[in-house]
Amino acid sequence: MVRVAFVGCGAMGSLYAQTFRKLGHEVYLSVDPRSEKQLGCHHYLRIHEIPDHRWREIDLLVLSAPTDQHLTELRRIAQRSFSGLVLLEKPYVLPHQIAELREFLQDEGRSLRLFFSDPYNQIPIIENLSSLWNLANLKRIDVEFSKNRLADEAAGRFVDHDFGVLGYEYFHMLSIVGQVLRTPWRAEIKSLSIAAHRADVLLRDPARSLDIRLSSAMDGEIFQRDLHRADVFPSADLRSPSIAVGSAFRYRKASFYFTGDESIHLVFERHFGNAELDYKNIHSILVCQGERITDVIDFHFHMLERQVQNAILALRPSAPNAGAREAKLRTALDSHRMIHSFREGHL
Repeated sequence: MVRVAFVGCGAMGSLYAQTFRKLGHEVYLSVDPRSEKQLGCHHYLRIHEIPDHRWREIDLLVLSAPTDQHLTELRRIAQRSFSGLVLLEKPYVLPHQIAELREFLQDEGRSLRLFFSDPYNQIPIIENLSSLWNLANLKRIDVEFSKNRLADEAAGRFVDHDFGVLGYEYFHMLSIVGQVLRTPWRAEIKSLSIAAHRADVLLRDPARSLDIRLSSAMDGEIFQRDLHRADVFPSADLRSPSIAVGSAFRYRKASFYFTGDESIHLVFERHFGNAELDYKNIHSILVCQGERITDVIDFHFHMLERQVQNAILALRPSAPNAGAREAKLRTALDSHRMIHSFREGHL
């Protein structure tokens, strides 16, 4: 059993706590200046209030405070000589803090053990795409993650105004693209449209002659460009071109188009609304010829549980490896740099 501490007890902190408990681990203590935000364990308003003996009993700390507090809290954690693992939630830092985070981890924070949150990074079926289909024939990738978050915002859910709409889903979408392409990829911006609640980015990877479109909306708009939505999400009511305010439905789809008419569509939570299924954790691969679906492969995958399990595996003692640490840091920060460049309008 692992003892877990939480710095930040909002929506993500609560989800993590629920997941750790489900897997049989102890939610040991929490830190949040809002006294009403407690997780049913020892609670403190500030990190410096945690007694020394409690620090020694923590195996893993989840840092899910607002993004602008991450670097400050990491410094406070490092000052306590914490020897456990810190699971750092996305976004890791603000755009202008990327270089500062790197410097911190090379200096005063060099002893910290970090696990970078990336729940879409280790989905087995994505990792196997290159062996199932010939990626040399891949000509276009479209990824769309949209949800109506207006009610969430009105209820006080934290919104990172530095990243804006890009901060909700673009880390996940870039993670999926990176998994499929595997080797490092570079892109040029072909078109860019970013508004308060919507973003649509078209990239071009010249080395692969590959177009990559990343679309996301927080106001429920659906950018769908192919297939009939009723085929993609058979249990959801998608007669309207947008998702209703207050709906829990999330339109999350990654499409891969090959030369000829073949395409593959990775659809998350495809059976949304089907009370007979664990639809939040059942996802699908649709194999298509033109607009005709020729095969459907459902698979069960709980992203947050897998991430928690991977973080626990990372607790195992291992020999210091500066090269591996640097590679993980570089990979983690690449998406931050790319998303920041979208806001700036250039790569």
